[in-house]
Amino acid sequence: MRLRVLDDIVRLGSEVNALCQDIAQHDKELASQIRRAWVRTGMNCGEAQHRRGAKGKNRFDDAMGDAREAFTGLGMAQAFDDVDATRCEPLRHEVDRVVGALYVLANKRKR
Repeated sequence: MRLRVLDDIVRLGSEVNALCQDIAQHDKELASQIRRAWVRTGMNCGEAQHRRGAKGKNRFDDAMGDAREAFTGLGMAQAFDDVDATRCEPLRHEVDRVVGALYVLANKRKR
């Protein structure tokens, strides 16, 4: 079973990493925190993929929180002029889409 959002998380990893390399030139701690949050997003989503019940929902919820942390970190980097908005904003939009997909998975009701 493939989970489309997990494919998106992995695909966006290279973009998050590239932007974090630029952010690190101004704020290494913020760049590291964003990168770690994105890795946790993928790892928790990957774990949730084959879990059932409350454990799976909890992992999707954790992944959603981590993705939201990365989204916020990218926004802070943009606000502090650590990265150009024209590069950051499209990525933030994609990260926000991942947050939305993870929200749906975390709050899915059993039918």
